[in-house]
Amino acid sequence: MADWDELNEIAECAAEHEEKYNTLYAQFLQNVRGTPFPYTYEAMFGFLPRIESIRHGIFHLIESKEYYSEKILFRSLCEHFLKFQYINLRFINEKTDDVGKEYTLVSQAKEHVDYGKSLQYRSELMGHKTQSNPLDMIRKYNKEWKDLSEQEMYAKAKCFTHRNMMKSISDILGASGSCEIPFLGPMLSGYSELSSYVHGGPNAGIETAHAYAEEGIPFGEDLEVALQMSLFAKVMAFSCFSKEEPEFLKLAGNLKGLVNRIG
Repeated sequence: MADWDELNEIAECAAEHEEKYNTLYAQFLQNVRGTPFPYTYEAMFGFLPRIESIRHGIFHLIESKEYYSEKILFRSLCEHFLKFQYINLRFINEKTDDVGKEYTLVSQAKEHVDYGKSLQYRSELMGHKTQSNPLDMIRKYNKEWKDLSEQEMYAKAKCFTHRNMMKSISDILGASGSCEIPFLGPMLSGYSELSSYVHGGPNAGIETAHAYAEEGIPFGEDLEVALQMSLFAKVMAFSCFSKEEPEFLKLAGNLKGLVNRIG
């Protein structure tokens, strides 16, 4: 297992590699709408800084001995990585822009509708009733939602639930002859064990109390997995982007070398 200093050194090396490609990033994002898969490319690219930001936060919280907060962030990291991996593998398997559209358009519509329904519920608690349909209200903001029914929206968005993503990933990898899902252990435990931290369950409080009483518990695995997930996501995304910009393949190779250094 790599130690704290080595993991920080690897993270710094990754940042130095990526800094050299800032112009490539800008060009790719500027031209992405002219590619055959704009929604999927944008979705994958968008996950990279978010995953890295969470990784950075995990390192900072462990250094500060904020164990409870670190576990909440680690659970969020597992969810972000799972969604990225699902989008990435479906894209590789289907070779269409469907998964990107489902994530960007359908899931976004669902978030707006769910928010609208929460506002309606708040109004009802205050004694006010409204008959307006949130989906009807948001259709005017995006022509892609014009013919989207609420039934279709919830059906398509359902593919992004934890169980459905895990099942799809397993099916895709199984069909390709590989049954091993990267980071399967952390992702599964991140949704069960760590949900206690996110939702204020009793087990999280008990475990954290022991951690502070013992002046900390080993978090080396969280550090390693967090950095591996961040780097691995970039390798997977850049390998896909290299179909449009071949220079991404060299960057993917450099970052893969750093992943191998972790173990």
